[in-house]
Amino acid sequence: QAALGGASQVVSVDLFPKYLEWGKENFQTNDINPDSEAYEFRAMDSLAYLDWAKKKGLKFDLIICDPPSFSRHKKLKKVFKVEKDYESLLESCGQLLYPEGYLLFSNNFEKWDLKKWQKKLELQVKNGVYNQLITSPSQWDYEWQAEMSNLKAFFIEKA
Repeated sequence: QAALGGASQVVSVDLFPKYLEWGKENFQTNDINPDSEAYEFRAMDSLAYLDWAKKKGLKFDLIICDPPSFSRHKKLKKVFKVEKDYESLLESCGQLLYPEGYLLFSNNFEKWDLKKWQKKLELQVKNGVYNQLITSPSQWDYEWQAEMSNLKAFFIEKA
């Protein structure tokens, strides 16, 4: 969507190359050349990418962060659990956003409902990393499951 909307640069990061290939296929389906210099597909751990991007001084207007509820990286012997790691993930994303940039944070973690996620994310706003939380655009598309939706999504504006 960012490419279709005219973004000058789009970076897709996923640990698994298979999902990046799906992304490239989606670009082609939408008549966008995924081989253009404006688009980058990186098969690497997302947290490692965030650290790398910070060292390189990269900044973004928008970051779409859709972490898994659970992931295991065999080579690095790392385990990611969204309920344990979301704070450091949000902090890392916040460091890469321009002021007043946005983070679209979504997840399907079943143990926390929309209200619990909202309370957790409001703490990020209170801590000063972000200055505004807009709750759940996913509900705009899926009104029929507003109370039971596994998909939770939030726009969070960088302070």
